[in-house]
Amino acid sequence: MEGVVEEHRCSFWPTGGKMKMEDAVVLRQLLAAQLERTLESNLNDWLHNLRYNGSQVKKSVWEIPVSKAKTCLIFGPGASLRKWENRIHELQHSGYIVATPSVLPWMIRHDIVPDLVVAVDKSKKMQDWIELAEWDGPVAASTYADPSLGQNNTYWFNISILPMKDGLWQTPLDDIVSGMMDDIPTFPSLACVTNMALYLMVGLVFKKLAKFERYILVGTDYGFWKDLERVPIVGDKYANAPSESVVKIDGVLTEYKMALYAERLYTFLAAESPKIYSMSEGILKDIPYMSLDDILAKKYPSQPNWNNVHERYFMEVLPAIIPHVTEHE
Repeated sequence: MEGVVEEHRCSFWPTGGKMKMEDAVVLRQLLAAQLERTLESNLNDWLHNLRYNGSQVKKSVWEIPVSKAKTCLIFGPGASLRKWENRIHELQHSGYIVATPSVLPWMIRHDIVPDLVVAVDKSKKMQDWIELAEWDGPVAASTYADPSLGQNNTYWFNISILPMKDGLWQTPLDDIVSGMMDDIPTFPSLACVTNMALYLMVGLVFKKLAKFERYILVGTDYGFWKDLERVPIVGDKYANAPSESVVKIDGVLTEYKMALYAERLYTFLAAESPKIYSMSEGILKDIPYMSLDDILAKKYPSQPNWNNVHERYFMEVLPAIIPHVTEHE
């Protein structure tokens, strides 16, 4: 492991600052509980997938073919894409385009073809979306992902959800990974696929395998609305989310786990400070917004101080949801 993977040392839950000690303790407890639930519900599937994928792994994500583009666009399945669905194809030549599996069929239907699909989920839905889009292009896949993703055009990486030990990121299944996939890089978990896609793209630059100077999140809302016109393009599952998991962040309805996704993203931005913009709507309001026309005209707004952004989010936004969340833990 080299580059950004080795340099990324920031803690998921920072200490100090103005946060009350009891709030910091509760947030750490929430993370620990989330990790425990993740391991409990996923471990058997991960074991199965790792064992199978370990015999299939041929290429690392460091071998992904990347153009000389200076801009990288990362597409998520947020409802904000609907605003641009008649024009989204105009972004086709605006940079290197990365998609998550859930948004891939929508992109193909709207005449915008990604350069890469990033998949991390153990669910077979990932492969179902890829097949629905009739996609045979390159896929960057986690070794935990559903084995059906494995193909000649698949490039692999490991994900750690455990703390570092002796300067290395750990996986919960190190004995399986060790020796079987030593040439595959291990990245810290950033909690969701769009965050992991960004981490991978920044890593490619650090490794001098790509020349991206900026990153644009498209349709990465991390939020939803109760009226069915404003739900993610993959369906209405978020509109039907359990009411106890719904919270309001900066005026946007979301689930508290998405609030943690945003915190993980802001932690990464504070550590690495890539130039990042957003053509999205939702809870990531601190990321400078660009319309489709701004992107085409290359009108890039100034960047905030990401340490200040992360501090505000951690000190002000997350504590506001603690009373709501702890009622249901």
